[in-house]
Amino acid sequence: MLTCYSNLVPGGWFQQIEMSVVLKSDDGSVKEGSIFDQWGKVSLEAGDKFGKDLRIHEQIKGYLVDAGYVDVVETVHRWPVGGWAKDDYMKKVGEWNLLHWREGIEGWSMALLTRVLNVSHHISMPIQLKAYLCLQWSYIEVQAYLGKMREALRDPKIHAYHIV
Repeated sequence: MLTCYSNLVPGGWFQQIEMSVVLKSDDGSVKEGSIFDQWGKVSLEAGDKFGKDLRIHEQIKGYLVDAGYVDVVETVHRWPVGGWAKDDYMKKVGEWNLLHWREGIEGWSMALLTRVLNVSHHISMPIQLKAYLCLQWSYIEVQAYLGKMREALRDPKIHAYHIV
């Protein structure tokens, strides 16, 4: 199998990017219990059950150092989700990132919520409670959940960002 690692030579380098699935805010606009708060908790739990740690952005530097790489440089960014940032460059990053989130959330979540969280989907309860309990959802419930996410993504009063 050919990988970037097998093509590195002494003095060579590669760049890797990892992103957090958890949305945060510095101004309190991402509130405890909000759809963004639920998104982060549900995503992390689903990743854990799937066997994929969705916290890799916090660990990647250590993994690379442990693997023997030297001069590992980690640069942490806060990418806004939406055009709310005051800085013109970050505003543009936020607009592109908003598109990334709007277009990506269904693909990121559908299989994890409908297949991985394998408690019977015949249990009838509010979506918020299912999110809290991390129970498997039906396709329609996921679409309703994503509708709430998309609504929140459009809200200019929410100053969400994620770590990259």
